[in-house]
Amino acid sequence: MAWLCNKYVIDLIIFTSLSVTQHFGRTTFKHIVNE
Repeated sequence: MAWLCNKYVIDLIIFTSLSVTQHFGRTTFKHIVNE
């Protein structure tokens, strides 16, 4: 059960960091294009 919980937490962290990275990348790209 603990392993299952850990895997869920890890997946959540990976998903969150990917979303943040994509969002940050898009904002940076827009910023560069606007400059």
